[in-house]
Amino acid sequence: TPTPTPEPTPTPEPTPAAFDFTQPAPAAEAVEMDYFADALFIGDSRTDGFLIYSGIGTGKNLTSNGLSIFKLAEKKVITIDGTAYTLLEALELGEYGKVYLSLGVNELGYYNDEGFYQAYCDAIDAIRACQPDAVIYIQGLIPLNESVVAASGGPSYLTNEHLRVYNGLMQKAAEEKQVVFLDLYYEF
Repeated sequence: TPTPTPEPTPTPEPTPAAFDFTQPAPAAEAVEMDYFADALFIGDSRTDGFLIYSGIGTGKNLTSNGLSIFKLAEKKVITIDGTAYTLLEALELGEYGKVYLSLGVNELGYYNDEGFYQAYCDAIDAIRACQPDAVIYIQGLIPLNESVVAASGGPSYLTNEHLRVYNGLMQKAAEEKQVVFLDLYYEF
């Protein structure tokens, strides 16, 4: 009787390298717009404007003018089908594969770096509790045009130096909480 030939051992798939949360997300190739079909965008008026003018055209938008990282569980600023919700309540109404959080510019006048940092950490924890399977992205702040701010009589705390401090705190929170930081400042 012939001896059976053993089946070849399958080659295991390589394990993808772990993401380095100590660094902002590296540049990657462009994706098709349908990539964002399972995305949720959380933010203030800047995020609302981005979604209007970016051409993404898909995903869910939970934005409110003046939305603050400090009020996600308190202020009923999101209206869906005539009912007002806090951002965290609205977040529980769906299921998302990606959550993009873009808050911080309205908080620049809050001179408590540790409080801002802790509020971002708390927000990440709350979002993760509502969307445990989603990849969470923290979007850094984009540069200000300081001459326009000054000419319009804007507050003195609206500076790129101050904004970079907050971006650093958001990146630190992203590293601690193991979420992806998108460094938009240097892209703009």
